Amino acid sequence: MRKDNFTRVRRTWLGLLNIVLAIATSLRSEGDLPAGKRIQESDIYIQRANGLCDRDSKRNASLEMVQYLLILGQYLQGTQKSVLAWTTHGLAISAAFQLGLHSPEANRRFSSLEGEIRKRTWHGCPLIHVIYQNTQYDIRPTMYYSRIICETGDASQRYASGWLVLLPRQCKLNYSAPVWAVNPCLYGVLERKLYVVMFNVLDSCYCQNPGFDQSFSTASIVPQILEGERQLEEWYAQTESELGIRLWHELLLAEDLAKMDQQSTICHLFGIVLSVRYHNLRILLYHEFLESFLGSCSHGPAQSTAGFSWRSLITQIEFTGVQNCIESAKSIISTVHTITSSIGWQRGLLGAWNYSLYYIEFFSRVVNVWNFISHLS
Repeated sequence: MRKDNFTRVRRTWLGLLNIVLAIATSLRSEGDLPAGKRIQESDIYIQRANGLCDRDSKRNASLEMVQYLLILGQYLQGTQKSVLAWTTHGLAISAAFQLGLHSPEANRRFSSLEGEIRKRTWHGCPLIHVIYQNTQYDIRPTMYYSRIICETGDASQRYASGWLVLLPRQCKLNYSAPVWAVNPCLYGVLERKLYVVMFNVLDSCYCQNPGFDQSFSTASIVPQILEGERQLEEWYAQTESELGIRLWHELLLAEDLAKMDQQSTICHLFGIVLSVRYHNLRILLYHEFLESFLGSCSHGPAQSTAGFSWRSLITQIEFTGVQNCIESAKSIISTVHTITSSIGWQRGLLGAWNYSLYYIEFFSRVVNVWNFISHLS
């Protein structure tokens, strides 16, 4: 590239490189670099990327452009312009459809390497869409209604409602090896399985649209919630027992961090990030029960003199679901607080700061409302 003075390098490739550097800089957790300085440094890369690709992103569709837009949306989600993440994601989806990334037949026309890159890029489209839905508490319906048939590296077919689960041929799980010595794609496989459960929950409990005005009765919604609970606990059991990754169901305390081995940083990182996402999905699963319960309790103070009992307002199964919501909310808050309060290498175990902010802001409200209702009762 230097020999040609960068004149033969594609603008989209350079833009993609700069957006990767921008998001890496903004999410960097090591060292004492303040957030303002990180934003200032990442803004240099983002300005370069926009100068290279902003015009072409609205005119030309290419594989690199889809990748650029997907990563740009992730970057925007962690800035004060997070509302633009949806707009950018919409451009990525349109370009992906135009290129036929969603079509296995179209992908077969390319070399095995190019076809694999196209499949993985398409995988990011619905995956990031679901992440936006559930980390911005957005009421937008999903754009993926149909079942997408996908081929794995072994030519076996799997499908998941609305988005593909990709397990490459070279990804062979070694259950006898320590988790940090397993193939690097292990985390991605576990994450995708968890998002399959999340998509099923959105489908069965929210009609693919969290903003839809459902009128589910307890009798009609309970079977869907129990099925979602079965899938979620099945994923939890497989992750812990078969793969050896510890998921934190209880509160994470400073003493727990002190016992962690720095040599197993990747193992602990996997466990904590997956634990937070597990609890986030658990709250989504029982959210209907929580809303119903809080609505029933809204007249509690006025009825307190008449022997008001908030436990009698809902069935035992609903109350158990509400308890699960509160338990998971407390677990998430404890995890984020404990890790951000640490001063050692453990501060890097949490992941992107903008996700942590979402978890704390939303779930602290859940706990506060619960404490208020408990006080009234």
